[in-house]
Amino acid sequence: MKLDKITAETRLLGRENISTDEQLFSYKESLKGQIKTLNDDRTHLRKIARTKMSDDELSKVKEQISTVSDKIRELNKEVRLCDDIAERSKVMEQNLETIRAEEEKQQRKEQKRNDKFR
Repeated sequence: MKLDKITAETRLLGRENISTDEQLFSYKESLKGQIKTLNDDRTHLRKIARTKMSDDELSKVKEQISTVSDKIRELNKEVRLCDDIAERSKVMEQNLETIRAEEEKQQRKEQKRNDKFR
């Protein structure tokens, strides 16, 4: 499960050629804009579906609503992936800082030991 999530995140980064945080957040904002537009379209279609029309026309409108809802669902998944990528990159950065601090601490200890023997 976790591996599938990481794979999906990696595919997203590769497919969209995202290599920096700025690109990631820009992509995420564009997704949010698309979602807003699709939500507006879906709302409009739902209003149309409430009007009097033939069963054939109503089924076509409902099919359009379903298609738009599927697109929104997919875009929301990508937004969540962007959030997960951003969170993972923060965690990785914190881990790297911790490792660097530990390495510096270890080097200072070794330096002190070396100074004692000189």
